[in-house]
Amino acid sequence: MKILHSADWHLGQRFFSHERREEHAAVLTALLDIIEREHIEVLIIAGDVFDSATPPNYAQQQYYHFLSQLQNSPCQHVVIIAGNHDSPSYLNAPKSLLAAFNIHVIASISYDADDKPDLNQLILPLRDKNSDLLCVVAALPFLRDRELRYAQLGESAEDKRRQIQTSIANYYQLAAELVRKYQAQDVPLIATGHLFAHGGNASDSERHIHVGNLGEVSARIFDPVFDYVALGHLHRAQKISDTVYYSGSLLPMHFSQKHQVKTVNVVDFSNKTTDIKHIPLPAQRQLLKLVGKRSEILDKMAAWQPDADIQAAWGEVVLTEAPGIDISAELKAACADKALDIVKISLQQKTVSTDKPESVPRLQDLEPEALFLRCCAEKNLNDEDTSALLSLFQQLYEEIEH
Repeated sequence: MKILHSADWHLGQRFFSHERREEHAAVLTALLDIIEREHIEVLIIAGDVFDSATPPNYAQQQYYHFLSQLQNSPCQHVVIIAGNHDSPSYLNAPKSLLAAFNIHVIASISYDADDKPDLNQLILPLRDKNSDLLCVVAALPFLRDRELRYAQLGESAEDKRRQIQTSIANYYQLAAELVRKYQAQDVPLIATGHLFAHGGNASDSERHIHVGNLGEVSARIFDPVFDYVALGHLHRAQKISDTVYYSGSLLPMHFSQKHQVKTVNVVDFSNKTTDIKHIPLPAQRQLLKLVGKRSEILDKMAAWQPDADIQAAWGEVVLTEAPGIDISAELKAACADKALDIVKISLQQKTVSTDKPESVPRLQDLEPEALFLRCCAEKNLNDEDTSALLSLFQQLYEEIEH
């Protein structure tokens, strides 16, 4: 049998101020084509289905339209877990209805009558139309800070890191024990999760899952009982170990990913072997970064030629010296006869004063945690007070976000 491992769809994302509706529509069509062509039986979406907890209406329509189209495809089951961008309550709302169509949504940890995590709800034995067992999936959603630990006043960052990592490892070890009983049935045993595994390469677009990425875990937490581990969160497709993979995001999420080829993983478990193919997704839009003085930028724009048969390119302009005038209109005019839209303009220059930083980041380029740490530094707080406040800040941030 074959599974398709995808993640980090980020439906509804805006690239700076630009909507990405058409790009997502095209890449979802490409996914359907791959499912049909490769005869995929199980689709895994390893978190961050949406870009925010309150996705726009068109993003919701794209999500449900895609799921409806799977009903006429070879795909017999869909497993969807929540990522750190998703709202668990939003994903869970249609859970019972979607289950009737073999679409299994695991957005949060369930608890038993004793208020203890019930991991049995995360173990999905998936069966074919003849009721024969296809595979077993341990589907763990993004584990939020409040599910992993209890903040304690005065705890150090190291204490917090150790508690988070130990708790995450415990969840995956318990899940492994629950799927181990299926080993005798000789079917693929799969895990999926949304986290930061040690050894993975991040880019500029992933939000810190925990303050300072304290939730980064070793690939050793995944028990060898799992034949394949399908992860989400890192937007670059990559191999962590022989059985642990990130499929990456469906679209480039930042200019830092402009040269990345986006892929999904097709995993074939035929003949008692695990064969992994990385299927490239068609490019939807070229991302262009232009660096230089005003005259150099204009020359580069004049010489640039767009790729054929894709949507208009988006460009980032980084000026190495102040142009002395507002060049927005000039850049717009230079793009008039080209399939290019400049979506970001920034200045990279050294300041004269030695008591100021060489560059001042823009507010929208800072992560919330980084901004909070800057506030703590400006207040001259010591490490102990900063650590305590960080724990409280993250709890508040999680509540607001979700």
